[in-house]
This record gives sequence, structure tokens and C-alpha cells, in this order.
Amino acid sequence: VLAPTPSADTLPELVECLLKKRLCATDVFLADTDWTDAQQSEVVRQLADSCERENITLHTAVSVCIDGAEVNRHAICEQLTAGDVAGAMRMLGRPYMLSGIVVGGQRKGRELGFPTANMSLSGIQKIIPRRGVYATEASIGTQEHRYAAMTNIGMRPTFDGNSMTVETHLFDFSEEIYGEKLYVSFISHVRDERRFENVADLVSQLQADEEKIRGKEK
Repeated sequence: VLAPTPSADTLPELVECLLKKRLCATDVFLADTDWTDAQQSEVVRQLADSCERENITLHTAVSVCIDGAEVNRHAICEQLTAGDVAGAMRMLGRPYMLSGIVVGGQRKGRELGFPTANMSLSGIQKIIPRRGVYATEASIGTQEHRYAAMTNIGMRPTFDGNSMTVETHLFDFSEEIYGEKLYVSFISHVRDERRFENVADLVSQLQADEEKIRGKEK
């Protein structure tokens, strides 16, 4: 799910750099409701021309409904910005995923007994779900093993944070993974971000969050 919405002017670069070079795409499926009628003819023409230059086959997909809602990019974007990652997963047919390099942080999680892998947000062009705590699955590098995890997206208000972070606590994991590629798949929303009066209250809530997520695994 790309953000912001691609325009006709940016499509050639998007097709070449993202679809061809990064994703090695051979086929692209365009939902018939992905753009408004006013935009559609020019966008489709540009997309078709760009795909043809890159030897990518363009298909038009027929609209599908799930739970009475039409499946399209706009609906998925709305679900992600609302924190409904479970709804997005139903529409996508798989969990929504973010990936990035693990970078150093302030080590607050480690001090609290919940060490986290902090994902670099540099260069991410995907929608970041609404601030809050999520049940997730995480994998590192080659993605050979998946770990149950919980991920916090937000500003760390209890510590007066001033920048967005995506921090993932991998259950039953203690390795150092700085510089590694981290993949985080979002399963369900646990709660919204909130500011706690003290660290003890925050730790108590994190323990409850982990217990809730582990309970869903069983």
C-alpha cells in the first residue's frame, strides 16, 4: 500500500524503480476503483505505457467484496490509518508488513524489561498504522524463523518523545540484531497509545499487553 497516492507524473519512476528493480514484478493488477473517473484514463494510460517499457504485463482486476465492503486500496488505507490491521489482513489475504533496518534507540524498553528492535523509518513509503500497540509476528534477515511479538507505534508520550518510532519486542528472544533487516507483520490491534503517570504503570500495562497477545497464540 503506497502513500501518498501515485499520480500520472510519478508512475514511470514508480514502475521502473519500485515494481521492476525492487520487486522484480512481471505482472501488475490494477483495481478498477483505484482512482477517480477524472484521473483514471490518464493514470491507466501512463501505467500501461510504463509497464510496456519495462516488459511488465498490466491486468485489470475485477472488484471483490469482503464483509460487505469493496476491496480496494482506499479501503485498506483507511483500515490501516484507523489501526484495523485485522481488517486490512482480511482484504490483503495476508498480514500487512513493514520492514526496515534495526537501529539503536534510547534503550528504554531494555530498562523496563521489554527490549525492543527499533525499525528505521528512513525511506519507508508505506502507510504506518495508527499509533498504538499491536500483536505482530517478526522475522529477521532471511525470514527463516518467525517470532511472536508486540509492536508499539508512537511517540513514547510517557517519556516525552518527539518523534515517531516503530518498536518491536520479540518474545523469547535475546540476540543483538542491530543493522539487520527486520520484517514485522501486523496481526491485530491491542490498544491505542497513551501516556502513563509513571513507569510502574507503563510496565504493568506492557505485561498485560504481552499476556493478552500470548493468550491469543494458544
